[in-house]
Amino acid sequence: MVLLLPERQQMGPESSMHEPGSLVYLPKTPGKRQGNLRTCRKGNLYPSKTFKANFGHYLSCASFVMNTKQINQYDMYLRVRKALKTHKGIWTANTRFTANYEAFIQNVQAIEELIVRAEADSTAISKQKNIWREQLIEGTASLIKKLLSFAADTHDKALAHEIAHSKSELRNLRESLLPGICHTVCTKAAQHLPQLAEYGVTEAELSGLRELTNRFKEIIPEPKMVISTGKQVTGALAESFRKNNDLLREQLDGKLEQFKDGQSAFYTAYFDARNVIDRNGKKVTEGEEPGN
Repeated sequence: MVLLLPERQQMGPESSMHEPGSLVYLPKTPGKRQGNLRTCRKGNLYPSKTFKANFGHYLSCASFVMNTKQINQYDMYLRVRKALKTHKGIWTANTRFTANYEAFIQNVQAIEELIVRAEADSTAISKQKNIWREQLIEGTASLIKKLLSFAADTHDKALAHEIAHSKSELRNLRESLLPGICHTVCTKAAQHLPQLAEYGVTEAELSGLRELTNRFKEIIPEPKMVISTGKQVTGALAESFRKNNDLLREQLDGKLEQFKDGQSAFYTAYFDARNVIDRNGKKVTEGEEPGN
């Protein structure tokens, strides 16, 4: 599979977790251009300007997964679309040709909508989880400060030891451990609630923090659930690519033959666009799938 990262992410130590040969989006990365991809010294592949121009608004969201063959074929679809639109005056009166063209465009749009759908699901959940995590850290850190002040005034070293977590420590915790810490702090505060009134601790504050803790705990596994939805999208993507490849190979390619002699520029532009550029820079015969 091909992992595409949003522009705001940078290549760092975590890059070692990517599968060998994975496609990672990074702007302004030097390297040799290969079709819709560019390579850097480490062998990672990067989208070209053409690909970024068409997928830039998707890449501003969370990462999405599409295999390399599909990316190469999508790049080919864009070039075919451009060739057909540039020479539209030649074939627009041909009703069967027009019907094939419209079906081709609809399939391209279906592919893009599937990608947007997968991105929207993943991005919305990740964004909400990050918001709640930050609110939980801030709320818990504030409550801890109040409790530590109370513990110091009452010389309760045991309480101070149990709840002594700094904001940076909370932020560095694995997200699955954060709810447990927050719950413990709330429980300790509830045990001393009457005395904590002078420190600004209220029942409403504890209730709100508990509710936020529960919401955050529930949303933690949801990005994994998106993977299941992603599998459905992957299947739908494969079907859309199959339909478009069949349409080009079995219908549009044949209709171009009538223009071979009289409209040679159109014929050449179309079949040049039909060449799929493999990830290794290899030009594949029209209709042939790369990597075979």
